[in-house]
Amino acid sequence: MKRFLFFIACLTAALGFSAALEAPDALTLIDDRGTTLRLSRPAKRIISLEPSITETLYIIGQEDKLAAVALAERGSAWPETVKDKPSVGSIRNVSVETLVSLAPDLVLGSAMSERGLAAVSKLGIPTAFISPNSTAEILNMMKVLGRILGGEEKALAAAADYSRRVEEIQKKQPEKAKTGFFVYSVNPIMVFGSDSLPCEILGLAGIRNPLPKVSFSQPIVSAEEILSADPDYVFLAMAAAASYAEMKTHPFWGRLRAVKNGNVMAPPAEHYLRPSPRVIGGVESFYAFVYGGGR
Repeated sequence: MKRFLFFIACLTAALGFSAALEAPDALTLIDDRGTTLRLSRPAKRIISLEPSITETLYIIGQEDKLAAVALAERGSAWPETVKDKPSVGSIRNVSVETLVSLAPDLVLGSAMSERGLAAVSKLGIPTAFISPNSTAEILNMMKVLGRILGGEEKALAAAADYSRRVEEIQKKQPEKAKTGFFVYSVNPIMVFGSDSLPCEILGLAGIRNPLPKVSFSQPIVSAEEILSADPDYVFLAMAAAASYAEMKTHPFWGRLRAVKNGNVMAPPAEHYLRPSPRVIGGVESFYAFVYGGGR
């Protein structure tokens, strides 16, 4: 339970910062806290303390500049070759001594790795806080990292390709949208609200949230609200993913159309929760599940 609450606290902290990530030039980075970092030379040895940033660097072709990474404590590492990179520990337990020994010229992290990022910053190593909270910010992250690392052309092309994929999904959506939402705790009942990345991803896939008043800061809803919404689909996230079998015979959950019809999905976290360009694959996956017969 403590880990769960810590995770939620970190996500809440991340949402508290406005999008400001930009690179006015190849040696200047303004991070997602509005802090300006001026490098003395182009970054050649990067350490990523956040899997979503690591994934983004691979996608824009800058993985050779990764001197080391911090791995997620849970969930998969992508791509498989990332496991071949030197490790500085996990997101929440960074080995500062190991990190310093690798002599990075730039360390990238987010709210989940904030403790390690702060410790490194105190040692005078350049750091940047990168925490995109929407697909637009994720695509912007690709472009900014491409510019600061000398691979802007490939990053722009990759971002354009992801944008095209989203546009193709949106063109195919029916006029009458199906309804659905993410449940990430069944006791108490907690859902991702309309101001969250998971909810945005469902929206891009043409799935309307029937609980629009639920916010990230107030995610607890009542059984009555869920029953009243009676969604077409239910998506199970995090700890709730293990509850589907119980839902079928539960006196409350079993009354929902989504559960009765088997319209329940427990997708991999990288499709909705890890803010890297791979969430666009989530948009495609959710669209296929709801409208294209994908199961």
